[in-house]
Amino acid sequence: MIVPNDAESSAKGEAPYNNDDRAQEGQMPPPAYYPQSNPSIPGVVVPQPPFKSKPTNFLELTKDNGHLRGEYVIDPTLVIASSYLPPLIPGQTDYDRNNLNLYTKNGHVQADIWLVGSNAPLAMGKRHTTLSLGSRNGTVVARIHPCNGAAPFFLNIYARNGQVTVFLPRSFNGALLLSPEHGRIAFSDGIKAASRPLGQFDGRGKYFVGHLPGEAGGGWFGDEVRVDSGNGHIRVRYVDESDDGIGSLLGRLIGF
Repeated sequence: MIVPNDAESSAKGEAPYNNDDRAQEGQMPPPAYYPQSNPSIPGVVVPQPPFKSKPTNFLELTKDNGHLRGEYVIDPTLVIASSYLPPLIPGQTDYDRNNLNLYTKNGHVQADIWLVGSNAPLAMGKRHTTLSLGSRNGTVVARIHPCNGAAPFFLNIYARNGQVTVFLPRSFNGALLLSPEHGRIAFSDGIKAASRPLGQFDGRGKYFVGHLPGEAGGGWFGDEVRVDSGNGHIRVRYVDESDDGIGSLLGRLIGF
């Protein structure tokens, strides 16, 4: 299998998530592994910048019609009483809550996500930061910025009708599970150079970006990105690489 470089993926994915209810469209399938610590890459330093808003946790924003755009600062160690959080769906526990959940049925999602680092344990006994973004009819763009000491993250994106673009931090070390049902997979030069193909199975193209670990008891702990696209391309690049006009194009599409 060849790592895609603006070339069409031969994989046609498994059936996309059912968007008919919140239980399926707003929550992620369980990750392939449960990260505990994020392996650092020498020379990669991401200091914590001043933010426009205070960090929060277990943030959920959903819309039937309209766009979701902004900066979201997530501190996965922040404890928030369950009474202040959205009600759990049947069969869900507090552990299953996403640290960030953004979903719109008819609109675009553009999210700059900052993950705050801390030596404190993650709230709800979680082992990694979980992020879920989705749109039934719209484009999804996600930029992930972990600050020093941030826990590993698991990012899930679903778009039925729209392109998905993911900007990863240079510290990303983990798997990409990409399923464009009717579209292409495109890697930037930086991602292409840092990744290796692991095959296509379960309807997904699987790649590993970063330092591939050896076999270890209990599995490897790190980051993971899972993208399902029904009708649209999937693009992956680093946050410091040119976006080739993605931001301005999205702005024209949704009036930013």
